[in-house]
Amino acid sequence: MTKAPLRVALDQGTSEGGDPAAALTRLTERARSAASVGAHLLIGPEMSFTGYNVGDATARSAEPADGPLHEAVAGIATATGVAIVYGFPGRAGEHVYNTVQLVDEHGRSLARYRK
Repeated sequence: MTKAPLRVALDQGTSEGGDPAAALTRLTERARSAASVGAHLLIGPEMSFTGYNVGDATARSAEPADGPLHEAVAGIATATGVAIVYGFPGRAGEHVYNTVQLVDEHGRSLARYRK
């Protein structure tokens, strides 16, 4: 039995820092584009939802890994059939981490890394 090769799409940009709606719109466009060329996985950059060096905005926009951002990304993955790796400021209790999360094409969180 031969499996089809994994097609990966890369997104190196970010949206306007501190604007989650713009970031989700951008991610939706990128996921649709990836799906249109047969990609199975879309990988975005670290902190793709806020950008780097945004000061206090990082802590203000931090949320749990299963928060509203995850729900929105899961919806995009499900709608497009593309798994998504995305970066965001993740909150765990009082701590904020530079977090990356993998959501499969069914919207399930498969992996998470915090640094």
